[in-house]
Amino acid sequence: MVKIVVSPLQKTRIPEIGDILTRAYTHNPAHVAIFGKDNFISNDLYFTLLLKHIQSDLFVAESASNIVGVIGIGIHPRPASPGSQPLQLSADSLSAPVPVITRLQERQSIWDKFEIKERHYHFGPVAVLPEYQHQGVGGQMMEYCCNIVDREGEIGYLETESLENHAFYTKFGFKVIHEMTLFGIPSFFMQRLPRRI
Repeated sequence: MVKIVVSPLQKTRIPEIGDILTRAYTHNPAHVAIFGKDNFISNDLYFTLLLKHIQSDLFVAESASNIVGVIGIGIHPRPASPGSQPLQLSADSLSAPVPVITRLQERQSIWDKFEIKERHYHFGPVAVLPEYQHQGVGGQMMEYCCNIVDREGEIGYLETESLENHAFYTKFGFKVIHEMTLFGIPSFFMQRLPRRI
C-alpha cells in the first residue's frame, strides 16, 4: 500500500489534476465507448472544461508531495450559485465529432434521470494515476470522503461503469439502486446510507 496524505485541493493546483483525470479515464470503458480508444486529446479537453464548471469539493491524494489521485464530493441538489454557467459541450470545444457530443449528452441525461432526489453527496470524479492504481490510493480517498459524509449524516451517491468499480464501491457501503447497459457498458447507480460515527 502506498503511503499517501489526503487533503483538500488548493485552487492553485487545479491545473495539475486535469492530467490525472485524463490519464485515469482515457482507458475507462465508458470513456472508450464515448471518445474512442486511446483518445487522450478529447478526454483532456473534456476534463479541462469540466474543471471550470465543477461545483464539488475536490480532495487529492499526495505521495511525496506529488498528486497521485483526486476525488470530488458535492452536495446535491446543488443550490443555485450566482453567475454559474452550465457545462456546454460542443464538437468544437472537445475537438470531437458530433456523435461523441450526442453520447455525452445522452449519458448526462440518463445520469440526471436516475440521480436520487433527496439531499445527498454526489461522489465523482474519482481518479488515480494508472501507475498508482491497485495500491490502496483510491480506498484511502474513499475512506476520507465517506468519513466526511458520515459526520454530516448524509447519503452518498455515485455512478460507475465497470464491474471492477462496482465491486470497489461496494466495499464502502454503496449498493446498486439502478442498473442498465449504456453504449454496451454496464452502468451502476449506487447509493450509500450514512453510518453512525
